[in-house]
Amino acid sequence: MVETVPSEVIGKLREALVGLRTTGLSKEIVEPRDAVLARYHPVFSPEHIPDLTKEEFCSFLLFENNHHWTGLHRHREKICADMSRQTTLFKCKQLIIIRFVIFLRLIMPESHQILSLKLIFL
Repeated sequence: MVETVPSEVIGKLREALVGLRTTGLSKEIVEPRDAVLARYHPVFSPEHIPDLTKEEFCSFLLFENNHHWTGLHRHREKICADMSRQTTLFKCKQLIIIRFVIFLRLIMPESHQILSLKLIFL
């Protein structure tokens, strides 16, 4: 059985999205999007995942490179300790992320502007 999302919920989500677009943080994250995608989309492409190096992955953990997530670099050694495990996790998570993004686009068609950095892993 498929349940629909109430229109009030969709309205509140759309209002929140408009609010996000007007913040300075949005500029800091959204404006560098194309450069981040150009640099990391090939690195995290399904074809390259088996050959993903520790250096490539660790460089993405720095905010100055990903322009989206702060603090990831603090866990660099732990995250990058077993790269074969990470590549396996990426493969599994790709399917979950694809399903989640499809759902979000159904309820918020304009969400692609915010989700574009999340799609770097697809």
